[in-house]
Amino acid sequence: MSAVVPAADHLTGDLLDRAIVLLNADPHLDRWRSARICLRETPGPDLWLVVDRGTVRRAGDGRDGADLKQIRIAGTAAEWQPILDGLHGGLHRAWRYHLLRFEGDSVALLDLWKTIWRLGDALADAYRRD
Repeated sequence: MSAVVPAADHLTGDLLDRAIVLLNADPHLDRWRSARICLRETPGPDLWLVVDRGTVRRAGDGRDGADLKQIRIAGTAAEWQPILDGLHGGLHRAWRYHLLRFEGDSVALLDLWKTIWRLGDALADAYRRD
């Protein structure tokens, strides 16, 4: 009989870095708004990125982008897995059907909706390429 192995963290800094490269190459990224977005696979560390008028970067430290509006997207490994597997509608479907928790500044969330949607697609693309 084999032991049950807990799910490994799939939402990693390396995966986020690869997704950021894909996002920065996206010509449809929102060019006018800024916010700081936290992705969290619970339990696990917070992964922060800064969306700043058409560019996306990892938040370099706890203060990087701290003056921007904050958005947090969180869930367990099992809740994130459909997004990483390329769920049709990705983060939009996760928000609409409460598959993940979306918290923080609701105006920033709606302002950056296209970028957040594309973030889900970029995470799935980066995950498949791993």
